[in-house]
Amino acid sequence: MYFGLGDFRTFGAVNPGVPTVGPQDPRTPGPRYNRPNMSERTFAIIKPDAVKAGYTGRILVRIEEQGFTISGMRRVHLSKREAEGFYAVHRERPFFASLTDFMSSGPCVVLCLEAPDAIK
Repeated sequence: MYFGLGDFRTFGAVNPGVPTVGPQDPRTPGPRYNRPNMSERTFAIIKPDAVKAGYTGRILVRIEEQGFTISGMRRVHLSKREAEGFYAVHRERPFFASLTDFMSSGPCVVLCLEAPDAIK
């Protein structure tokens, strides 16, 4: 696959300046979280090689066919420093330099996905 999981907050998906409206707001704990059919959120990246090859649309179709709702999407071009920060957990691994070079080599599409069992 051309997408991976991670933390969407790194890319500004959470707007700290947006006021909440109470328990119905998904960012606020309350009765909404006790519902059995509540959607979960996860993160995906369509990586630079797939974006460059023009596969973004096909990947988005596959994601939706698997039952996910795309609730946020942004095209970003990570700097080397941003890639190093995002993949910091791998800093001591031998592939770290090539991974961060690759992820900063071109634009990516970052996605916030929702589905009832998005996190397994």
